[in-house]
Order: sequence, then C-alpha cells, then structure tokens
Amino acid sequence: MIAVLASAWDSEAQSVVAAWSRHDAALLSARDLTTAGWEFHSADPAAGVAVLDGRRVPVAKLQAVLTRRPAVLAEELTSLTTSDRSYAAAEINAFLVAWLTSLRCKVVNRPTATSLCGPAWDAIHWRSAAAAAGVDWTGENDHTAMERVVVCGSHCFFTTTAKQRAVARVLARAAGVDLLSVSFRGDRPCSACVSPPLDDPEVREFLVSHLLGAA
Repeated sequence: MIAVLASAWDSEAQSVVAAWSRHDAALLSARDLTTAGWEFHSADPAAGVAVLDGRRVPVAKLQAVLTRRPAVLAEELTSLTTSDRSYAAAEINAFLVAWLTSLRCKVVNRPTATSLCGPAWDAIHWRSAAAAAGVDWTGENDHTAMERVVVCGSHCFFTTTAKQRAVARVLARAAGVDLLSVSFRGDRPCSACVSPPLDDPEVREFLVSHLLGAA
C-alpha cells in the first residue's frame, strides 16, 4: 500500500492516487490526521496504525509514502474549533515529522525539521548549495528559455544535455532528496523544487517503481 500525504484539494495528488490504484494507493489528508484511530509506537513503529482515506491501516502494510506538502495548515482542520486549529496544526506537523522519520518503508521525500517533503530551501539556499558543489547558477539577466528537469531516484527526465543531467543529480544529492525538479536556462540551473509536478505518465510510473523498490 502507498500513502500519498497531500491536501484534499490537491487535484494532482488525487490524480496520482487514481493512477496508482492497482498498488492500493490512498490519500492521507488533513481530515485523516484529525480522525480517531491513529496509533504510534516509537519503540516499534511498524506496530502502529494510520488513518488513510478514512480507513484504519496497520503501518506494517505500508510499502511507501509519497509526501506532497511542506506542512499541514490550520485552515484545513475544519473539523476542529477555530481557536484550536493553529495549535493542532503545529502538533500535527511535529507528529508527522516523527512518524515519517520512524517509518522503515520508502518515504519520498523524507521530512526535515522545516518541511514534510524535504528541505524548505529558498532561492539563496539553492544557489549556495549549487556553489558549494561547483555548479554555476544562471544570472537574472539570462533570458534563455527555461527547461524543467525532474530527478526521480536514479533517473533524470526531460534533460536535453548531459550537463543538465549531471547538475540535477548533484543538486538532488545536496538536498538529500529522491524527487526534485530543476529548471535550467541552457546548462545552468535557475530554480529548484522538492515537490515537482507529476502530470507526466512516464514520471509517475517510474516514481511508483522507485517507491516500491523496483527501480
């Protein structure tokens, strides 16, 4: 079973869940996170229980988790009293970091202290990471058309040059993520995102194979 941690209003996440139906994929939404039935055993995480799409699921049945959000927002917790939502959101995010970190199955991307889906780096941090790896970032005056490359595990999609492939992999390693999109102007990166679009069927199929350990 694959859990997709995303907003209930994320149409792309819903599309991914539908595309992976044969793998018993299920959406893990904010509503699930406020539904009774969760069990978390820090000493034995596999003995716990999660709530996915309204169903109680033994954590031992989880084969993989795809995270598609940096945080759960207070505004999503509509089942709670308004005055309680901010505190509850903070507690839920802290719990998710602990829960996702404890899972022994594949988690893409794994959480950090600042984001549920990998590092919450701004443009300056990405530029600094690139510089530390010896990668030249494009300047603001570069008006070359942009191309987006998606790194998924060991594979790079949509590259047009070997340099793009190499740079995209370097940035993914620097960020410690399995899934990353990097926008290029020519061979020089200009932006990066740890939650790239998953609208391409080939990327989706490779990603699910990566999650399940088949790629």
